[in-house]
Amino acid sequence: MQKFDSPGVFNRDGVIIINGIIFVWAQFFACLLLVGYAGVKLTVYGDAIADKTGLGGNWIGFLLIGIVTSVPELTSGISAVTLADAPNLAVGAIFGACIFNLAHRDS
Repeated sequence: MQKFDSPGVFNRDGVIIINGIIFVWAQFFACLLLVGYAGVKLTVYGDAIADKTGLGGNWIGFLLIGIVTSVPELTSGISAVTLADAPNLAVGAIFGACIFNLAHRDS
């Protein structure tokens, strides 16, 4: 049997099952479906929360969208400081400036 040096998914015998690029696209579409499903559920639960609490749908949407869109920046900032020891990336994420990250390099 011939073994391949390219990345891919292999079975026990070392024979390639799925090519690496196909596997990456499959993961992308799986994540796409997951994000789409979660977005629909977020709107349904947001409406339910608005009905139960008596707050308007706009306020719940404002809060949910604010929290959900801030979580990626929060996690990237925390991981930049703790894992990568690059606080300049965290500051750039706070200010939303990619230029800051490019201009502030440690020599």
